[in-house]
Amino acid sequence: MTLARPKWLNLTLLLFLFVGASVVVCLHMSDFHWRMGLLSHFCMQHLIGLSCLALVALCFRAWKTLVAFLLLIGFCFLPMVPLFFDASRHTFEQDFKAGLINLNGGQASIKEVMARADRHEVDLLCFVGVTPALLQQLEAQRSLYPHQLSQPQNGANGVAILSKEPSLTSSHPEFGRDGLPSIVATYQLQGQPLTVIVTNEPAVDSTEAAARRDRRLAAIVDHVQKLPGEDNIILAGNFNLAPFNAVFQRLVNQTGLFNSAHGFGYQPTWPSWLSISSTPIDHILLSKNLLVADRQVGPSIGAEHYPIWVGLGFASTKE
Repeated sequence: MTLARPKWLNLTLLLFLFVGASVVVCLHMSDFHWRMGLLSHFCMQHLIGLSCLALVALCFRAWKTLVAFLLLIGFCFLPMVPLFFDASRHTFEQDFKAGLINLNGGQASIKEVMARADRHEVDLLCFVGVTPALLQQLEAQRSLYPHQLSQPQNGANGVAILSKEPSLTSSHPEFGRDGLPSIVATYQLQGQPLTVIVTNEPAVDSTEAAARRDRRLAAIVDHVQKLPGEDNIILAGNFNLAPFNAVFQRLVNQTGLFNSAHGFGYQPTWPSWLSISSTPIDHILLSKNLLVADRQVGPSIGAEHYPIWVGLGFASTKE
């Protein structure tokens, strides 16, 4: 049985088709203007919306409109392909575990984080959103993670690294010279050198803020490029950028790092309180000398962001 097509349906579908096409264009030009970049955060939500509209077109046999929606779905899904199908840097053998925990917003439970990290034998914890008050709670956990590097700051920008092994060197570069803290530390794990960089990028809400973000990211790129090519590198933090954003893709390409989420599907990290609108803006980026054995997001720790847990392996030990 064929559903009768109301006269107003064609006009409505064409209107949504125009809106959908405009959004998809913005997704692929997300570095053109900061507002377009905000749209790129919700690529999955756009994809779901387009799929629902394509289903309506199918039900009413609006074939030409259906084909147009399917093309838009394809262009919308294109930036997501690596998340689902790129497993080129995976391994079955794990050498150590790391976590990225964003404490910003809500009532984050430090004890819950530490209990989970200790239970799963996580070696290295990268924190963002560390305030002076939260730092006191972290320092109370030295029995589990005795070695701590921190740069607390009121608001959402403070950072810290907690580890079971002492750092060999550490520094606190101010990428972009705008007062936002970062930590760079080197370790020796499993006999392998490891460089860890933790940073936190504020949300962009103006052209000036976008310019400041770009300067900071350029400084991070410059720092990573100066590291020895054989180094094992972890760059972790809240970048306030989805992996579909052209600015994020440029960061990955220029540093030569890869997204640890590749091959593990869609793993959104924010906001934790509204899953239907969640998007991945917290990231763990890795040098090609590291392999990913496992990657999980969550469960909620009471903050606005889900934590990320990764099992990693040294490529040099897998040859």
